[in-house]
Amino acid sequence: MYEHLVSYIFSFTFVTVTVAYILKIPYLLTNNKQLVNEYYGKNFSKSALLDLFLFAIYLGISQIIINYLNINTTLYKLITVAISTIIISGSFAIYFLSKPVDKSFFSRWFHGVGYKAVVYDIILLTFSYFIYDYLLTISINKTLV
Repeated sequence: MYEHLVSYIFSFTFVTVTVAYILKIPYLLTNNKQLVNEYYGKNFSKSALLDLFLFAIYLGISQIIINYLNINTTLYKLITVAISTIIISGSFAIYFLSKPVDKSFFSRWFHGVGYKAVVYDIILLTFSYFIYDYLLTISINKTLV
């Protein structure tokens, strides 16, 4: 269990820093500087904590499906994570876009960037799962090379 937690925290941190803060993918994908700065800049601490839990939920659901279907290859695991993310984030997008925009961040996010939010989540979560799975394999096998 400890290996899973450490692998998750490392992957979450690495992917968030790389994708959001270094490569600035949310801005490049959505071109919405105001909302990206609000989430990743102004609300840095709250957003990081929220994402830590949201990633865990998304990846936990994906892992349940992976285990249930007995998926063993990395490619099919990543496809499963992508499909799970499309279903979960797509459902949130449909929900928020079916209602008038309000003051909540996620309402403004989905109305501001549309389904690009789902694409961004797919990038974040598949990359996170890839790193998580890689680190977990290393920790279980007790070997790096």
